Amino acid sequence: MIRLARDFLTGSCFLFLAGWLFFICLQEKNVNPAYLPDYDYFPEIEKLTAEKRFQEAETLCCDVIGMGLPNAHLTGQKFYECRAARRSWGRNALDAAKGFLTGNGENSAAVTGAIISDLCLYGDLRDLGLQGCNKIKGRPVDMVLVTLSGIGALSEIAGLAGSVPAVAKQLYKTGALTSQMFDQLRGIVFRFKVKGSLAAADKQMLKNLERVTSVHGFQCARRILKGINTQEELAALVNVAKKAPEVPRLLSYTAPADSGKILLTHSEKGFFLLKNAVRKGRPGIDLLRKIRIVKWSAKNILQGRFHDLMLFSAVENPAFRRVLPYIGGSLLLAALVFYGKVCFSGGKVLRALRKKHSTAEDGL
Repeated sequence: MIRLARDFLTGSCFLFLAGWLFFICLQEKNVNPAYLPDYDYFPEIEKLTAEKRFQEAETLCCDVIGMGLPNAHLTGQKFYECRAARRSWGRNALDAAKGFLTGNGENSAAVTGAIISDLCLYGDLRDLGLQGCNKIKGRPVDMVLVTLSGIGALSEIAGLAGSVPAVAKQLYKTGALTSQMFDQLRGIVFRFKVKGSLAAADKQMLKNLERVTSVHGFQCARRILKGINTQEELAALVNVAKKAPEVPRLLSYTAPADSGKILLTHSEKGFFLLKNAVRKGRPGIDLLRKIRIVKWSAKNILQGRFHDLMLFSAVENPAFRRVLPYIGGSLLLAALVFYGKVCFSGGKVLRALRKKHSTAEDGL
């Protein structure tokens, strides 16, 4: 009887584990963005083209074509239209000259001119002079702009390449930074004024801002930075862009408000999942927000997170996902074997009890 109970309990455990794994497979299909259809970004391209934001539209065209997303053939035509629209040398030269003289610009040519003016010291002296005039006339003085201009003029002393403070200043001027990032930039300015030099973390933040613009272009960088709120999120953005620069660009269209949090969460462990989710557009990002990242560790297992760990592994790792049904099937087969032994042993016990009972009746 003890052996019979042991086989029954063992079979029940195998049956429970098999059912649990099959449930994980079913649940994974409901939360995995891979099962969603690819998102059509072509309407976004048409919208950018209509707004004459040709540089952003051109970059988005490249991402759609490179990832093989829907309407790639139509996107190729739009790419050449955007490229042709940006080839007006006269207009670009005029915008660049205006940007160089004024330090302001809304399109790529004007911003390039403004950055060039900062690189050759003229821009920093121009901005310092304008803020000095404001002070003389009793107008508000933008101390952030003054200090950034000072950092630019003393870039060698600050330990930065000349383009780094120039790009940071243009991002500040054009309102590309969120309020949280602006507060951190203001903190850098305050610490520079007090100490006369930049700390390592402050230098890294300014360098990361410059890297974002150098990889994505100024206009795309402005859009991407709208979802970045902390230095950690900015660093995660830079790391993801090294692996796949199209991911943060597409993410800025599907999750403009919290793209920084998503990048920080999935920049390392869930990068494959993140790259797959941006292909699916907003529905894919909505599913991504529901997935809980749990790494393999004794702590997570002891704290009862084994189900979440297995579910995330199934969603994030295709090889693990494919092998789960086979493991569940093997456990189910093992449960049937033990239940078969229970039935066989139980039958022997019943026959023995009947024989004993019939012998006792014959004795009477």
